Amino acid sequence: VLRTPKRLESEQGELIQVATMQKGSLFGEFAALGINETRNATIQSDQLSMMWNISKEQILEKLIEFPEARANFSATVLHRLEPLVIPKILGLSIFANFSERFRKM
Repeated sequence: VLRTPKRLESEQGELIQVATMQKGSLFGEFAALGINETRNATIQSDQLSMMWNISKEQILEKLIEFPEARANFSATVLHRLEPLVIPKILGLSIFANFSERFRKM
């Protein structure tokens, strides 16, 4: 179970579930690639789970070695980055006076 960090706590102070991880799921890819300095979520398992802690160097080595894994990893990263990038770009002061029509393109 993937739960968000403290900023998305319920009124009772409980973490809010935002996703459910399946066998083979990955997390921590932004931190591993250096996109984020800290983690974005708290992972809590409701059953016995096996996880691996893989360094950035190990990830990059394996992504070169296994092209299919590289394609899956890239697709996951792009999917997770997309909703974060557009609001950040539109929040830049250079776009402040652009029309609403442009901002919704």
